[in-house]
Amino acid sequence: MKKEFKILALLILASTSCVVFAQNTFTDTKTQTIKSCHFTCSKCNDSTDLCNECQSSMSFYVKENSKFRCFQSCPRGYIPSSNDYSSLQQIECILDNSNITKDQDTLLKKYSDICGLSQFWDGNSCQNCSLNCLNCSSLSMCEECLSGYFWDQNSQKCSQCHSSCTTCKGPNFNDCIICASLQSFYPDSNGVCDQSAQKIDYNIQITKKQDSISNTKICSQNLKLNPTSYSVQYKNLYLQNDPKWSGVELVDSAQCQIQSFAQKYSNLKDQISKCQYNQISKSTMGVKGQLITHYATILSQHLAQLNGALINPQLLSDFINKQQLQNIIYMKKAKSDFTCDQLSCETQINSYIPFISTSSNTKVSLRVSKEITMTQNGKLVDCFDQQSQSNQIDDQKLQEAEFAFIQAAASQKSSRVKMYAIVDVCGRTTNKPNRVQFSSLLVSSYYGNGFFSATRSDVSGSEQIQQLYLQGADKTQNSNLKKCNQMFTNQYDSFSILKVKFLEVQEVDSVFEKENNRYTQYSTMANKKLQQQQSNLTLCSDLDLGSFIIQNDNQYNQLQLTVSPLNKILTTQIDLNDIKQYLKNFQIDENALKSNKIILSENQAQQIFNLYVIDIKAQAQQCYSNISKAPQNIQITLFDFFKSNGKKCDLKNEIIKALDQNDLTQLISLIQSSNWCSQNQSRCRDQEDFYERDLANLLATIIRKEFEIEKLRSLLCENDKFEVTEAFKSLDIHGHGYLTSNDIKLFLSKNHVMTREKECDFLVYVFAKNHLSISFQEFLKIILPKQDDNLKEQCLERRKFRPSNQKPTLPFYIEEQLSKIFELEIQFIRETEAQKMDIMNNYGWNYRESFKRIARPGQYHIDKQAFYAFMIQNQITEFSENSFKYVLIRFNKDNNDIITMDEFCQAIFPSDYLADNPMINERKKNPYLRYVKGDEQEFYEYVTSTQRQFDDQDNFNQEEFVYRNDVDNYNAQVKRQGVEQPRKFLKTSVQYENTQNVRPMVGIEYIELKDDYPTLNQFLMKVGNNQNYQYLKQKLNGSIVQQRYVSPHSQSTQPNQNVATQRDEKFLSQRDFQYSNRSPINYLSSQKNLYLDYENFSKQKEYLSSPEDYFQAQPRHAANPKNYPMRYDKYPTFQQNLNENYSQLANSYLLKSQIHADHPIRSSMPIKPVGHNASTAKFDLQPNFRSQISGEKIQPFKGEDFTKSRFEQ
Repeated sequence: MKKEFKILALLILASTSCVVFAQNTFTDTKTQTIKSCHFTCSKCNDSTDLCNECQSSMSFYVKENSKFRCFQSCPRGYIPSSNDYSSLQQIECILDNSNITKDQDTLLKKYSDICGLSQFWDGNSCQNCSLNCLNCSSLSMCEECLSGYFWDQNSQKCSQCHSSCTTCKGPNFNDCIICASLQSFYPDSNGVCDQSAQKIDYNIQITKKQDSISNTKICSQNLKLNPTSYSVQYKNLYLQNDPKWSGVELVDSAQCQIQSFAQKYSNLKDQISKCQYNQISKSTMGVKGQLITHYATILSQHLAQLNGALINPQLLSDFINKQQLQNIIYMKKAKSDFTCDQLSCETQINSYIPFISTSSNTKVSLRVSKEITMTQNGKLVDCFDQQSQSNQIDDQKLQEAEFAFIQAAASQKSSRVKMYAIVDVCGRTTNKPNRVQFSSLLVSSYYGNGFFSATRSDVSGSEQIQQLYLQGADKTQNSNLKKCNQMFTNQYDSFSILKVKFLEVQEVDSVFEKENNRYTQYSTMANKKLQQQQSNLTLCSDLDLGSFIIQNDNQYNQLQLTVSPLNKILTTQIDLNDIKQYLKNFQIDENALKSNKIILSENQAQQIFNLYVIDIKAQAQQCYSNISKAPQNIQITLFDFFKSNGKKCDLKNEIIKALDQNDLTQLISLIQSSNWCSQNQSRCRDQEDFYERDLANLLATIIRKEFEIEKLRSLLCENDKFEVTEAFKSLDIHGHGYLTSNDIKLFLSKNHVMTREKECDFLVYVFAKNHLSISFQEFLKIILPKQDDNLKEQCLERRKFRPSNQKPTLPFYIEEQLSKIFELEIQFIRETEAQKMDIMNNYGWNYRESFKRIARPGQYHIDKQAFYAFMIQNQITEFSENSFKYVLIRFNKDNNDIITMDEFCQAIFPSDYLADNPMINERKKNPYLRYVKGDEQEFYEYVTSTQRQFDDQDNFNQEEFVYRNDVDNYNAQVKRQGVEQPRKFLKTSVQYENTQNVRPMVGIEYIELKDDYPTLNQFLMKVGNNQNYQYLKQKLNGSIVQQRYVSPHSQSTQPNQNVATQRDEKFLSQRDFQYSNRSPINYLSSQKNLYLDYENFSKQKEYLSSPEDYFQAQPRHAANPKNYPMRYDKYPTFQQNLNENYSQLANSYLLKSQIHADHPIRSSMPIKPVGHNASTAKFDLQPNFRSQISGEKIQPFKGEDFTKSRFEQ
């Protein structure tokens, strides 16, 4: 930092008027300090080796998009593009095709050694192979599948072999290569290993609901206890009944108090108050310490330390108590007579253990990343009815568990994040078959097909290892399994799997601090945004809270008008005594109401209920003083928490503290972990599940909308009449060279798409890097296909030369499709921004947790596979894995098919679209300024009518840019380093008044260009090199007029008939306009239209407007004194639909014409229209006005629906 300030001070001293930046430095926009470029660069934007200009000592460069990597000699795999070393120009290095294959193989071999098993190198990082693939070169090509699987070319994945095969070429019984049976290693000549397999289907999978394990022979084929997926060798398998800590109490004495029981069981308050602390039973490690013991075992794998010693169950228990990382549950045994020994304090450990130091100077944290609750036919598993339990678990849950185990197996190869599994089991043991026992077991191996091995924490020796089955097993089936394989042993007579929990242990070092700072930054932004909307969020009406209460308490969302036998009225939770005071207001006798002698009317019930709700809110506000700081749904949850908890201020200090700190995550955690939540599971909503589901719904919206837009982009590009430059100029009616939100709104209005000004502003804000106006390049990103590169290239090559002063001639049906793309983009923004804001308002904002929920374990990016798994997990199955390329289109900034945490945050974080207008301040500035000051990521660009750019943009000094705004003239001059450069003139345009009721007629504007453009010789000096100068001068000497450039490499594009087909003489090759370091005009890469005949451009004439332009247009504006004619668009449908009616229509409606005889339709039109004076005729053809002739309402023109009767009318 001192060095940077020193450099800055020297630069300031070097100039008294301004700071002179050294050529090999750049300004870091984040720190606002001057930093040095890479040593190979003379000009740069950042500290990487991507240069804007190379050092003079670097004679060679490799081009990377618009930047360069500079070298003293060409790097390996590249060769010089020229052998002329006498020139002072730097030479580009191009790929050596003869060595590229060999070099790629060398690189791939080098990096494949770095990647682990079931991973491949994609050029940037190691990626996981597809499911059940052992060795692969890409995601779509597996070289070796796991044993028992084969590569299915159709489905592009490893599919399971027939159960009689261990190696196969297909799924059938006669596709075996190596047999599974020990008796016959190889199949017969027909590929069959087991002749009986033709009658019996052995291809049993975990997700098939069939009683497979009842058949001993079938069972032996599938029950192979060899870990092929997930396997962990634990260094320290702690036991909970170890004498060192078996008697340790899991509850701190300060957290288990008599008054807590008295508060909960208020009807026994007097009796409980007489109890002593030592009479309360408390959970101990030896009895209830299974989970803590497993946590300690897992953390010891990572050498976690507490108090300078390796972590163990006792140290971890002390740490949890000290940090209050558990919830205390106050319980009472159900007995008729009360005794103090019925009270007990139980613990429930939080799902997150914060960072603990390790012996390797790192920190580890543990959290529950996924919980899969097993269900049978959509219902929870019943542990007390284990008859015929096997193979009844829902397929979806089994698939989810299987996929999670595969993820956990992949995570074990990561050095940063590892996953472990714990299963909750219930069953009847062989020793006590009449008693159901509940246990949590730590999974050590997963064998596949639903079989796994887990360890107990309450016993040691051979009984510690349990072999179990995800489907569960009744007594007969479990006995069968043990007969199948002698290694399959467990303590159970019958058992069921209740839940599978996956724990994630993250190990961090210095990256943690950086990530933590980033988290703090975005958390602050989110909370600030919430505070800005606090006034809206706190408008939680009584009806909102009332509806929430009724929805939870009553059926059919109706109030209860009579008193129930349990003395409840209005809802199933409101006691009659709670509303006594409100009954008096309506002069209703409570005793008469209780005896059902009278019944409340619906109006009375609603008014009393509203008063009750208002009172609940007031009391809750008094209890939790700053409840209004929370988002609306949290407020309602707190109100309901207060009401259904008997109006008790439970967790008062903790909730107020969380509200003060705006820690919404902690607030949600407090409510979920409270005793109220465990007793009111139906009322206690799992906010995290809601958040995850809403996040998945947002991704689903993005996919649907982007797919719809992409389909429309493709349809637009497939149309031969669509041309990108014409499309751009159809929106850029003022010829500025860029699009403002006003241009887009006018274009959409013309095509009957109604939008708000604010939405057009935000569309520009999203797609423009300077957030002010959309350049031609940015326009292409909106309208061109993202997935079909061939179609995109074909669309770009469809560009034609035409005079600069000629109006854009885009057919109306093309304009309609183009406007539809913009309409869908606005709808996309409207819907997704609303969803983003809802997520943040409802749940707070924790972008790091959001990212981790989607990213696969051990990865710090998100790819298509991770998105797909996340959506499947949230029961959204309508999309294929390939569909998530549409999410990458929106999220990915650097086109590398993966999304980093920063990209994810920028895409998910809601903007100010719903809160305020992001363009409101910019409107006060000059609307014609393309880039604003301080935008160091872009060069200043101002496009002229011929779409040319300023040369030497690196040296452009915005402070010296002189801008003058005049009604008839826009001129721009550039002065650089005291040297007068050729002037860059902007075209002048006739301006029109902007009123609310009348807009300028589209197509009337006529742009008159002055003869101030560079001559052909000046132009040729700027493109190509000296060797091409004479060649270009001869071939381009004013001869290319209104022609379209045809690439010599294009096979689909045919030249015009009047142009010679000799490519070497009449058409310019791509290299003729090759962008070089010394020639900044990028002809092809910029994709801008270029007209070469500057000397004859003024002779080009405008044409008549077509009838459809005329019908859509409004009257001519008085600001067109020269009465310039309208443009004419060539529509093939007009020649087919109108024919002879066209002449009649022209005689009646068209004002003035200058008809070219060579046009096929115009040749049939009269030279002069009949019956109208061009200077005085005015027509109002808007739908809301009526014709002065017929008095009938004229509808707007809708494409090909023109009929003869319509015109005659």
